[in-house]
Amino acid sequence: MKTSILQNAMRILLGSLMILAGISHLTFQRTEFLAQVPRWLPDNPTFMDFIVISSGVVEIALGLAMLFLVKHRIKAGIALAIFYILIFPGNISQYTNGIDAFSLDTDQKRLIRLFFQPVLILWALWSTGALKKLFSKKSEKSMLLTILLLVFSSLTFAQETPKYQVSSHILDITQGKPAPNVKISLSKQDKTGNWTVIDEKLTDENGRINTFLKVENGVNQQGIYKLTYYTAPYFKAMGQESFYPFIEVVFVN
Repeated sequence: MKTSILQNAMRILLGSLMILAGISHLTFQRTEFLAQVPRWLPDNPTFMDFIVISSGVVEIALGLAMLFLVKHRIKAGIALAIFYILIFPGNISQYTNGIDAFSLDTDQKRLIRLFFQPVLILWALWSTGALKKLFSKKSEKSMLLTILLLVFSSLTFAQETPKYQVSSHILDITQGKPAPNVKISLSKQDKTGNWTVIDEKLTDENGRINTFLKVENGVNQQGIYKLTYYTAPYFKAMGQESFYPFIEVVFVN
């Protein structure tokens, strides 16, 4: 199936952008892309970094396919569209959890970003001639049904992204950058006034923890809580003494 000059130009542009995106996954925007790893996946830093690296490799491979596998451009376009569908829950996770990355620092910006994903899917299918082929032959209806099923599954997974009530962000003002690997514990006070630790995590490379106090069955957890920031180990790792061995913040939720 022939494609027009405009379609070919858009295919080359999209392929080039995919290669650039893949390289950025592996290098200069590696930390930023951690924000788009769905929060329903394990939050182990090594695992999350593996997801970012793996998706970067896939993006480079798909970009190269869009550029050079001209005889198989329809298959490349369908594969890229499916990839866009599969990673869509990551975009939704960034929106629902209010994670700042790629200058998407407001809910409005993160919501607008969601509407670009269908554009990318259509771009991949149209520029390669896959869109016309999917609607032109009965033999291709099964492939179209598969893509629609993937869209539905992707949205279902995204809706299952858990929501959390408490997040924390630490900035090291002495260095003007986020403070990673700082242990923070979340405790809850019982009726007798005693504290019980209910969660404990390390800040990520952005100095953030966005997964404290999960919303259960759509109901917010209420009570008196305390966040304990263990600052001494952080400064010790940098060869500095900490005036405060830890810092406690008590709040009512």
